[in-house]
Amino acid sequence: MQVGGKNIAELVTMPVSEAKAFFDQLELDETDAAIAKRLLTEINNRLQFLLDVGLGYLALDRLSASLSGGESQRINLATSLGSSLVGSLYILDEPVSVCIPGYGFVDQGIATVASLGEYRGRGGA
Repeated sequence: MQVGGKNIAELVTMPVSEAKAFFDQLELDETDAAIAKRLLTEINNRLQFLLDVGLGYLALDRLSASLSGGESQRINLATSLGSSLVGSLYILDEPVSVCIPGYGFVDQGIATVASLGEYRGRGGA
């Protein structure tokens, strides 16, 4: 099975940023779009959460055991933000800028705070 000319193996080897661009540009006929609407919404939301916490460089097939401690924490944060919990408090004690090969310095604090601002708008703290 393929989506937009790509199979699942090709999709999961993409970095999050490329996968997000792929799904943003995906064009489906009316029937396929109706069938996939909820799934594509969920995929796009989860990819955006990963981008928002500064993980756009990670490939989707990356083993969790190979992640750094900070990457694991940001994935946990993205998972929590994606679950739309209300009445939750997040304390971020170490916002940092990191150097990512091919991306240069990325300010993780800015992206994370922006994500939390959107989260707060949905009823979180």
